[in-house]
Amino acid sequence: MRILLLFIGSFWVLTGCLTTGSLTPDVEVKPVHVKAASYDKVWNVAVAAVARRFPNVESDKAVGVIKGRDGVEYMPWLEAVGIFIRPTENSDQGYFLDVVSERRLWKDDGPDQWRKKILQEIQKKLGSS
Repeated sequence: MRILLLFIGSFWVLTGCLTTGSLTPDVEVKPVHVKAASYDKVWNVAVAAVARRFPNVESDKAVGVIKGRDGVEYMPWLEAVGIFIRPTENSDQGYFLDVVSERRLWKDDGPDQWRKKILQEIQKKLGSS
């Protein structure tokens, strides 16, 4: 029994702990600029894009952060995505979106695939500049 518990504990430690809290804007990736009528419209489209793919969504509209994940937080196959929108009030200049995604274990597409899919959906509905 002790060996089984040791194996399970080692498995979780070795696979790492990916949570939505670890998602932050990527300074190496240029944010996407979108023109939209209002912050509410950008927010609603972004939340819908994340919720369509990830069953567990956390969001804070006041600071412009949407994070989604699938799976159980400490399981090795967790996937997570985060969208960071700025500014968080209506702007005639448009909005900047940072979209980041992570996977604890690799699947066929690699971690950047969710970022691309979510950005494509947002850009299709809002346009980009």
